[in-house]
Amino acid sequence: MELKATSPRTSADTWGGAAGDGVVNLIDTRDVADAARVALLDDAHPTAQRAYHLTGPRAVSMAEVAEEISNLFGRTVTYQQRSPAEQHEKLLASGLNEFVVDLLVGLDRLFYDSAVAETTSTVENLTGHAPRSAAGWLSENISKFQK
Repeated sequence: MELKATSPRTSADTWGGAAGDGVVNLIDTRDVADAARVALLDDAHPTAQRAYHLTGPRAVSMAEVAEEISNLFGRTVTYQQRSPAEQHEKLLASGLNEFVVDLLVGLDRLFYDSAVAETTSTVENLTGHAPRSAAGWLSENISKFQK
């Protein structure tokens, strides 16, 4: 996603996809690492085989992500809704290969269907701290979205 610090509003103030109004529960990789450390070092049950369902603190839509980026930039940034076919063509035109395009459009479908929207308390139960929010991650990494 490229969101340039330009004014007035330009096409660089948008990004898009086929996620529709669906929501996704994004998780910070640091929370995944923190939970993995605890799970891997757990000596209370060394032979137990467990699967942990890790999530962030709440599901968000791409429109909410755009709103948060807008707040951080101090100008309006929008998420452009596309059909899966439009998104497929847009990604191919950007130079991505067919395999990666299919993966990304598939992720959008999961988001569209809110298939990964569930919220769990697993990160907090394992680590003792609440998972980091998408808004917090954006705030810490907003410079990555500027040129």
